Amino acid sequence: MSLAELESMAPNKVINRLRRKFGNVPPPFPTGWFTLCFSWDLPEGGVQYIQTMGEHLVLFRTADGKPKLLDAYCPHLGANLGIGGKVVGDCIECPFHGWQFNGDTGKCTKIPYSDQKIPEIAKINKHHVRERNQMIVFWYDADGRDPMWELQEIQEVESKAFTWHARTKHEIESHIQEVAENGADLAHFNILHKDLTPTLPFLIHRWAADWNVDAKEGHIGRINLGQNLTISDKHVIPGTTVSGKVSQMGPGIVHIELSTLFGKFVVFETVTPIGPMKQSVHHVMIGPNHYIGRFLAKMMFNGFHTQFTRDALMHQYRTYVPQPMLVKNDGPVGAYRRWFAQFYPKTTKNTNSMEW
Repeated sequence: MSLAELESMAPNKVINRLRRKFGNVPPPFPTGWFTLCFSWDLPEGGVQYIQTMGEHLVLFRTADGKPKLLDAYCPHLGANLGIGGKVVGDCIECPFHGWQFNGDTGKCTKIPYSDQKIPEIAKINKHHVRERNQMIVFWYDADGRDPMWELQEIQEVESKAFTWHARTKHEIESHIQEVAENGADLAHFNILHKDLTPTLPFLIHRWAADWNVDAKEGHIGRINLGQNLTISDKHVIPGTTVSGKVSQMGPGIVHIELSTLFGKFVVFETVTPIGPMKQSVHHVMIGPNHYIGRFLAKMMFNGFHTQFTRDALMHQYRTYVPQPMLVKNDGPVGAYRRWFAQFYPKTTKNTNSMEW
């Protein structure tokens, strides 16, 4: 089956068409911040049941507007707080017996039908959660360590000067490292992403990129990206030159700041493991809220989506090669893997993260 044929299929059909040979992959759940949802997905009083990283969680937004994250199951008789639970003040109330648990401490604060003193052990494990750049993220570490860094804020996004323009979601049968490794795989840009679309073969992308580790913050990988659109790979089309500053914040969150003739835009790529070899990948385009900005955002995002679908197909069906046969101009794939290795757990304390 050709790449064009696969691209023409609906995404869910592409995902389920074939199954890959995994290969000898690294540990499946690395340490870092991972996206649970976007801010607009969780209104005040909203409750979500989330399964990720081998964890079962309940995410909710309290009356004061803050997101909270606890283990999903009530310690009383095991009800799932994310299914039918409701927010009461700063607590989540169990739908089964009405027990209430504080979002900051996880402790039970009320048992509506009992005047007995609430046992000290009546509590639920709480998780570190943040709201940054209109994303709700949580900290995962198989070794149980507290957050070792915070996510950078993008002023235009935090202040809501920019607006949301487009969004996509993919579910890929892949290891998390493989998804973002593209940034260091420089050779693939001008091969896989050369043409804009198979139906317009004379419109050719030209790419330039480099990858390096941030000199001050070692958990950040950076890419300087440049591209323009040409006719037959000869004549640059005016206004199509775009430069990008890509920041990968740990294993699961990538910010792509794009500078264009019509201003700045931001693409978020979030990769959150659903299971050991299944990733939920979201892309969101945010930019200026004016006519040209909206039009340009839609146009760029459509192209971005087409290009990422090609990457997704590669990830979906490739096998992991622990020691790749690299040649000149492949790019710093080896350096990227050494950088990414810092996020893997040092122990098997949390067996959910290591067992298959």
